[in-house]
Formats: sequence, structure tokens, C-alpha cells
Amino acid sequence: MKTPRLLPFVLLFLLTACAGGEAAAPPEPHAITPQDTPAPAPTQPPASPLAGLVYSAGSALWQINADGSPASLAACAQGAALSPDGTQMVYAGDDYDIYLLDLATCTRTNITNSPDTVELNPQWWPNVTGAVLIGLNPEFDTGKPALIQLGREGVQLIDPDASPADLPAISPDGQTLAYAHGGQPILYSLSAGRQALDLAAFGLDPASIQRVDSPAWSPDGRSLAWVVATQQGDDFTTWRIQLLILNLEARTSLLLHPYVPLGRGGWPPAPVWSPDGRWLAFNPWVEDIAQTGLVVLAADGSEEHTITVTNPQNTWLDQLTPPRWSPDSTRLAFALSPAEPIFWWLSLANWQPQPLPLPPDAVLIAWR
Repeated sequence: MKTPRLLPFVLLFLLTACAGGEAAAPPEPHAITPQDTPAPAPTQPPASPLAGLVYSAGSALWQINADGSPASLAACAQGAALSPDGTQMVYAGDDYDIYLLDLATCTRTNITNSPDTVELNPQWWPNVTGAVLIGLNPEFDTGKPALIQLGREGVQLIDPDASPADLPAISPDGQTLAYAHGGQPILYSLSAGRQALDLAAFGLDPASIQRVDSPAWSPDGRSLAWVVATQQGDDFTTWRIQLLILNLEARTSLLLHPYVPLGRGGWPPAPVWSPDGRWLAFNPWVEDIAQTGLVVLAADGSEEHTITVTNPQNTWLDQLTPPRWSPDSTRLAFALSPAEPIFWWLSLANWQPQPLPLPPDAVLIAWR
């Protein structure tokens, strides 16, 4: 058996080390310098409360970035009817034809080309690809509702007897059109045709309601809001304008925010529902100038807020475009003329309107 010869060498090494005097000193501690400290992760500035707001200005389309700066979406824009996919706009030309604007190429196409017909007020038909609702030959109204299908020739007249004072409203599923005829509410189903709404079936006295118009569907399609005129006596001074909320499933109704109307032509515009269906925003044509501006009320009638803004001319304020809700229903952008400034926004957290710094020629389009 072989004996290892490393032992004497190891022994000699240990003895030499012990005889070397002082033991080796431990390493000196060192201070941690800034470069030794891990850099903190950069903090992101809070997102602008206006992020996602889409508007046109200077014949171009813009969207507010998360940092509050404007981002160009397209070098062209016309009107306020942006397609659901954001690639096209439809608008009425000076010749009263309807035009399609491709935002990628800025190509404009006349999609009606009917010199003998007046066509106005185009709006995209939800859940029907390439469908546009228009008004035909308006006579002191918004025109008879008609349907254009992109890629097909001709215009389909929906109801030749209709004469809505304000724009018809299309249900979220795209199956039913709501409008007024002769001041009475009408539903037009694509499958079943025209049907008058019986207000008595909703617990109302039809004789007390003088006029119904300006419809707006709730986001879930279960309710319809209308702007109505009610009368409690024989005198015209007893007229009040109110919002009427009809629950089409439960057959119930709510009359909200009665006010004395300002004597003028036309009819107040439709309210705008918040995406969560909890709120409605509208511009009342109210006689009391101190109340002119915007009203936001809960759809169940439990809460309401009158939003007043700077009004140096001390005159009645009209909305320039419908109010635009943020997707989460917590903020609202609106334009009132001749307020100064014209553009405003507010948070439902404090209900305090703030100036919205947009160019004077801006048009509020959407919030996404």
C-alpha cells in the first residue's frame, strides 16, 4: 500500500505560517458610495385627466396623450361623426350630399350623389358595419330617417311619415330606431317595423305630456330618455320642460328636472348618457339665465348638479356639440357658447368645471 508523502509538506507550511508573526488583519470596511446604491426606479408622472379625448382642430384630428400633449391622429377631419373603428368620418357637404372621409388617405367620396335631394345629419349605425343613418329633405325638422349602406347604391327610406324635430337615436344593438313623429314617441324595429309608444303603459297621463322628442338610449338599451313638455293647466305658462326616462323592460317612468323653458324656436337637444348608465348630461333651454349651462343628473333621480361657467355676456349658453364622457364615466368634456372660454371639463369627484385648453375652432369628437 502506497503512503501519501504530502503530510510533511503540509506540516512544514503550517509551521512556517505560525512562525510568521502577526496574524493577517481583516479587510477594511468601506463606505457605500452613491454609485453603489441601486438607482430608484423612475417615477411616472400622473396621467392627464384628459387623456384619450379626441377632437378636431385646424382641419385635422387629434387625441390628448397621457402626458397631456396633443397627438395627431389624421391630417384631415370633417364634422363630428367618427366611425366606431376610428378610420373614417361621414359628414354633410355644402351641396347637401353625404361624404365619406378616409382618415388614412384623406380621400373624400360622395356616397349619395343626389343633386335633387337634401341629406343632412349623418350618424354611424351601431353594430351594422358600414351603415349610416341620415335625414332626408328636412322641413323645419331633422329630415326623414333613411339608411345608407356603404358599398351599395341608393338610400333606404325608413319611415316616410316621420318628422323628428331632433335627431333619431339608434339602440346600442342596432336593431331599433327611436324618434318622434308629431310630438309622440315612435320605435322602429328593423324586424317588426313602426310602433308607437303608449305612454299610459308606463303609468303616465298622456294628456299632460304635450310633446316628446330628442331621444337617447341608455348604454344597456333597456331605457330611453326623452325631452318632453308637460302642462299642468290651460295656460301656456304652466308648461315645463323635463327629462322623461322610460324603462322599456319594467314599464316604469321617471320625470326629472322640470324647468320653465326659454321661449325660442327649435327643441332642446337630447341628453347624453354616461357609459356606465348612471348619469345624464344635457344643456337645458332654461328661462332663468342664472341656470344656463349644463345639468348632470343621476338616472334614478337621486342627485343632480347644475354646472355654470364663466358667462361674461350674461346670456343663454348653447352646447356646440354633445357632451363627451370619459370611458370610465368619471369626467365630462363640453363646449358652451358664448361662454369664455368655450371648452370645459369637469370631474365628478368635485363637480368643479375647469377650462379645457383647446383651439377656438376645435370640435369635441369622442373620448376613448
